[in-house]
Amino acid sequence: RQVKATLRYAVDAGSRFTVLCLCDAARLLATGDADAPRGVLTPATAFGLSLLDQIQARGVEWSIEPI
Repeated sequence: RQVKATLRYAVDAGSRFTVLCLCDAARLLATGDADAPRGVLTPATAFGLSLLDQIQARGVEWSIEPI
């Protein structure tokens, strides 16, 4: 099954979104809210829904639809 994922952010999605994700990931690590396994991981694998909740609260919109 294939899906199409779309990300929408009101400002420059390249640099500002990268910084936003980096800061939210750092906050999750610093506060101990991350339930992340150890090792080299992508942000989605490391933080899962915790990171998604943080960035959605900052105005990032996601959509996933079947192709």
